[in-house]
Amino acid sequence: MIGAMSFVKAGAEVPARHLAAGVPARVVRELSVDELARKIEATKIYQELARRCLASLRLAEPLAHFDPERPRVDADIVLNERSPPDAAKRRG
Repeated sequence: MIGAMSFVKAGAEVPARHLAAGVPARVVRELSVDELARKIEATKIYQELARRCLASLRLAEPLAHFDPERPRVDADIVLNERSPPDAAKRRG
């Protein structure tokens, strides 16, 4: 398994059931049976979500003209609602 944001050099070899991470990636440790089982299950869930998404896609007509009365979403409000309470302090 390769860690997020890792850079694997061409020709690098990572043994089965091991975690490689870093820039450049290096073998960090062997993965436990539980970690491997959770990864397999998470991959199955992700694949099912992708199948559901593809099955529910519908052709949509693009907007032909600007409608000033169309409801809008204020992205700043949406982002702030999802942020932890102290995030606003960090943003300044």
